[in-house]
Amino acid sequence: MELIKPFILSPDTLEPIIDEEKIANILDSNIDAPVNFIGQERAQSALEFGLDMEMNGYNLFVMGEPATGRHTLIDNLLQEVAKTKETPFEWCYVNNFDDNRCPNYIRLAPVESKKLVDDIDSFIDELMDTFPAAFDNPAYQRKNALLNVSLILSTNRL
Repeated sequence: MELIKPFILSPDTLEPIIDEEKIANILDSNIDAPVNFIGQERAQSALEFGLDMEMNGYNLFVMGEPATGRHTLIDNLLQEVAKTKETPFEWCYVNNFDDNRCPNYIRLAPVESKKLVDDIDSFIDELMDTFPAAFDNPAYQRKNALLNVSLILSTNRL
C-alpha cells in the first residue's frame, strides 16, 4: 500500500485574497439592496398578504422573539407598499363635551394635521396673551368691584 504524501501548505497559500478596490466600491455604493430574512418566508408572505388587503377593518398583529428582524421586515415592506399606494387621510380625534366616551373626529387631507396643530398652538398663545390684558382692563376692574360690593351687601342682608 502506498502512502499519500502529506499535503503541506505554504504560508502564502493560507493568506486570504482581499480585493481592496472591490470592497471600497461596495462601501461607496448607495444601492439599497432588499434585505433577505432567512427563515422568515412564511412571516413575510403573511405580511405581504395582509398589506395587500384593500378592505376596511383589517389590522396586522406581529409578535415574536426579540432580535429576529420583525421590525426591519415590517419597515421594509411598509416602505415598498407606501411607494405604490395613495397617502391615506389623517384622522384627528377631539373631545366630545356631550359624551366623553365618544370623541368627535376630523378627517384631514395628508399633512393638514400639522397645520391644524400649528393653528391650535397659535390660538392658545393668542388666548394666553389676551386674557391677562382683558382682566387688567379698567372697565373690567370697575364691573368686578361693583359685583363684589353688591355681593357683600346681599350677604350682609342675610
